[in-house]
Amino acid sequence: MGSSSDGYQQLMALPNGSLAVYGEVALLLAFQVLQVVVFVAMLLTGIWVAYVYKSVWVRNTFTKTVASGQVASVS
Repeated sequence: MGSSSDGYQQLMALPNGSLAVYGEVALLLAFQVLQVVVFVAMLLTGIWVAYVYKSVWVRNTFTKTVASGQVASVS
């Protein structure tokens, strides 16, 4: 945005130029917010994957095989 300040000043002189400048600034800010949200989501996902690979509890819960003869029945 800083490098475009000269262009923004030229646009402000035109009719509806302020709308174009404010619209572009709003879109740039929205895009930056989206980038932060995606970064945080990817960071939390990376932490979750690391937890799943390292956790003994997860390994014991999800990797034990159950014998087919141990099916519970209701009497």
